Amino acid sequence: NFGEYINCLCEELNLDREYIIKAIKRWYNGNRFALCKDTLYNPVSVGKLFSNLRFENYWAQTGSPRFLIDQYRNNPFGLEERLNKWTFLNNSPKYDLKNLDGMDIAYQAGYLAITDWRQVYEQMQVKYDFPNQEIRDSWNLDILTLANHQNESQLKQLMATLFDNLEDADIDTFMQNIEWFFSGIPYENAGEITEGYFRNQLRTLFVLFGIPNQCEVQQSRQRTDIAAQTRKMALVFELKMMKESATDKENECARLLKEAIEQGRNKHYIDKYKAESEIVKGVAMVFDEQTRRVKAWKVWE
Repeated sequence: NFGEYINCLCEELNLDREYIIKAIKRWYNGNRFALCKDTLYNPVSVGKLFSNLRFENYWAQTGSPRFLIDQYRNNPFGLEERLNKWTFLNNSPKYDLKNLDGMDIAYQAGYLAITDWRQVYEQMQVKYDFPNQEIRDSWNLDILTLANHQNESQLKQLMATLFDNLEDADIDTFMQNIEWFFSGIPYENAGEITEGYFRNQLRTLFVLFGIPNQCEVQQSRQRTDIAAQTRKMALVFELKMMKESATDKENECARLLKEAIEQGRNKHYIDKYKAESEIVKGVAMVFDEQTRRVKAWKVWE
């Protein structure tokens, strides 16, 4: 019975009991080590939550599997793209160092949990996902640290600054900080460059500093790239990438910005957010394939 501890947490954070119970589940529940409906809370993290009276990523404080991160550096295995998709259960993974499947390693390391399963003839299929917010944040922070060559404290400071920028509706400073973030990614770390690469980096930042967002949000008229909301503001991002082969880069950049804005307006990207947020803006962004940096951006309504 944790009633007394939950009451203390409610009082400390000035939040109601129902919200706190849901938040504890979102942060620390979801661990599953067998094909059963029951999920487990992380007892260490819950104990530290009640001791410190604040929600925090306690799982990351126990260390990170360096081998998994090094494997991702040498051979990115597209973990995000493979989440919540049916795959055959690997009951006896073969840990051949030359042919390792990062999903198997991530599952064994505790980054992933089985969220659903089904029998297909004689074979079992499963879906994997991060068990909870704590572990999802740990993975995203490890990957951003790997990509950006900055330490964890620098990234956390950046995330806090970005959050303040949005809460203050200071889009100019927010975008300047985004430009700074992308400029810090070493050329050799970026790997294959697509619009998806820039989208995933931006989405990961939003996930880490707690802004509700969806990557490639499906709307009734068209798919958008990223939509993010704070209590005061909603931002809808449309991303374009300028090809390295472009000869007149300035004109091509201007064309892509115009195309992104027209696409957003014609497809009414921001309409659905007007009833939910006080301030709603669209942001067109152009990335340069050659420099792997933000080339230009423009706000639209």
